[in-house]
Amino acid sequence: DCAQTQNCKNMGACSLVNGQCQPGSDADCAGSTECVFSGMCSFANGMCQPGSDEDCAQSVGCAEFAACSMTEWGCGPMSDEDCAKSKWCLDMGACTFAEEFSGCVAGSDEDCANSTSCKFMGNCAKSFEWCSPTEDKHCADSHICQAAGQCTLNGESCAAGSDSDCESSTGCAVEGACSFDGWGCIPGDDSECAASSNCKLIGACAYTGGSCSPTSKEHCEQSLACIQEGKCDYELGMCYASDSNACLASAGCQLYGACSLKPAMQPWDPNSCEAATDADCAGALICTQSGACSAVDGACAATQAEDCEASDGCFENGACVHQGLACVPDQESCQTSTGCSAEGRCSLNTDYAVCAALSDDDCGGSDLCSDEGLCVAETDCQDDAQCQIWGACIAGD
Repeated sequence: DCAQTQNCKNMGACSLVNGQCQPGSDADCAGSTECVFSGMCSFANGMCQPGSDEDCAQSVGCAEFAACSMTEWGCGPMSDEDCAKSKWCLDMGACTFAEEFSGCVAGSDEDCANSTSCKFMGNCAKSFEWCSPTEDKHCADSHICQAAGQCTLNGESCAAGSDSDCESSTGCAVEGACSFDGWGCIPGDDSECAASSNCKLIGACAYTGGSCSPTSKEHCEQSLACIQEGKCDYELGMCYASDSNACLASAGCQLYGACSLKPAMQPWDPNSCEAATDADCAGALICTQSGACSAVDGACAATQAEDCEASDGCFENGACVHQGLACVPDQESCQTSTGCSAEGRCSLNTDYAVCAALSDDDCGGSDLCSDEGLCVAETDCQDDAQCQIWGACIAGD
């Protein structure tokens, strides 16, 4: 049956023609992946191909690559409008159609300055047909300057140009990459590694030729990886969990049930701790708080309705319903939670699967209303991520 084949799904080859599965109608083509991605939604000349601008305009290729118009070779860009509404415009500043290239190019400095590539890579000015940095400020204001110290214009791209570029970067703070070696930012000595976040996090406190790594048991014992994950011993440039006692003593055991030793599968994959049994999970905070009381593939997960119903998350946040490997709320459980009575979080926010204060009735029956006069639900959460998730109760006029 041609209709059950992968070629039917992918290319519309859903009809039996001369003993072979081939496209045989507009319906075959319209249901194919090639229609969704490339606009090949119409049947003609024995194959699927774009039949109109509408076929192209509805495709992923239009949204991604400006392939929004029907051309003699398929869907492609044919106008400034096609380019301006594409991801290429948003990401790369390629917002203008150039007939000589049959494609989208950067048409102005403004196109480049509004692009994601400007924000992240400093490509903020038109240079021929593309966007590039043309002054140090473009680089200095970019994400790559903040992250990797590439703050200085070097030809047509941003690069690290001095120790000061490196010292102000996230790479310096996190990885100890605070020195300029003529090419980029790297750790320069033990002191830069010792001052880095990775020293505190994973014991990477010593300079080891171009990077920071642990070089002693002491480095590992002083790290958060020891406290949280039981990785307190050192071998071959890595901190690792030496035995089950290290796992049992870790915060990861108490919090997430990672109480059992998981032996290394490869030399570069050191011993670690995992939740190997239901008993590991049953004694952990994640079971009490979130109902994740069963071990599944090395982690604690919710597998039983009664675990969800007995959890703090059910009582406080309405997460009482077992779904998949988690506990989630529904409308009824939201209304019986303490979050409803205390903060008005009585309605299910289906976008985020949480209980939220979404109506005046929610807020009006809450402690926030009786104690603080916050009795009206906020209706404009556009610029407040917390409000979009949880809702908010505010004072009325």
